[in-house]
Amino acid sequence: MTCRKFRKDLIPWLDGELKPEQAQAMQSWFDSCGQARQCSVCRKLADEYRSFHRAFQSTPQTEFPAFLHSRIMDTVKAREAKAQRRAHSLRWQTVPVAIAVLLSLYVGSLVGVKTFSTQNTNSRDLSTRASFGENGLVSTLYTNGGIE
Repeated sequence: MTCRKFRKDLIPWLDGELKPEQAQAMQSWFDSCGQARQCSVCRKLADEYRSFHRAFQSTPQTEFPAFLHSRIMDTVKAREAKAQRRAHSLRWQTVPVAIAVLLSLYVGSLVGVKTFSTQNTNSRDLSTRASFGENGLVSTLYTNGGIE
């Protein structure tokens, strides 16, 4: 471990947030660093953080104001109710949309069938008849009796 790695993990180590094996490695490195290398920076940072931590814990905790708590909770409830109303209205909006899509498909298919299935009933010549999906070459071969 290096001093840089130690400084990075110093606060989680002192707060007890590291795994036990990581905390043990930090403690052993801290002890060896202080004795063998005389690293005053690491020791000074650890001491300063410990004193800050003690001072922070010894200050009395102020109570959260009741009016602020009720105001926040009222806002949360209002937003939840609004979100539920919005979700409910969106759910019911899908029904008319689905009906409109199905109706447009049905009407479109009726228009398509009427438009593309018109045949010239006055003409007796099969080559002049046209219907949807006919291939010109195939129709010509069929009416002429094959390839000549």
